[in-house]
Amino acid sequence: MSKKPKKSLIKTITKTIRNSYRDSFVSKKESEDDMDRQADATAKVLELMRDFGDTGEGTRKIEFFFYASRIEKAHILANQLRQLDYDLEVVNSADSDQQFLINGWTTPMKTDDDIMISWAEQMSNLGSNCDCKFDGWGTFMDL
Repeated sequence: MSKKPKKSLIKTITKTIRNSYRDSFVSKKESEDDMDRQADATAKVLELMRDFGDTGEGTRKIEFFFYASRIEKAHILANQLRQLDYDLEVVNSADSDQQFLINGWTTPMKTDDDIMISWAEQMSNLGSNCDCKFDGWGTFMDL
C-alpha cells in the first residue's frame, strides 16, 4: 500500500509545471501557428524555385534558421541537428541580446515538394520540442 504524497510536494510539482509553461519561448499555440506559417512559406518558396527552373529532381543544400531564448536550449537543438549531419553555428542574435540564432546548412537533399514540405514540418517539430522557433529556410539558386 502506497502513501499519498504530501500536499507540499504536490504544490511544488504543480508550481514547477506552471513555471515551465510560463518560461517557454514557444507556446503550444505559437508552435501550431508556426506550423501553418511554415507550410504557407514553404509552398511559396517552392513555387518561386519552380519559376526559376528548379524541378525538384536535383539536390541542394538548404539553409535553416532557428531562434532560442536560452543558450542551453540552442545547444540542445544544435546537437540534434548535428546528428542529422547538418553544419551549423549558434550565435547571439543580431536582433536581441536575449536570443540566440541557430543557423546552418543541410547535407544536399532533393527539393521536390513532398520532401521539402515534410522536412519543414520536421524542422518545426524539432524546434518546438527543444523550445526553439524554426524561423524558416532558403537556398541558393543558379540563375
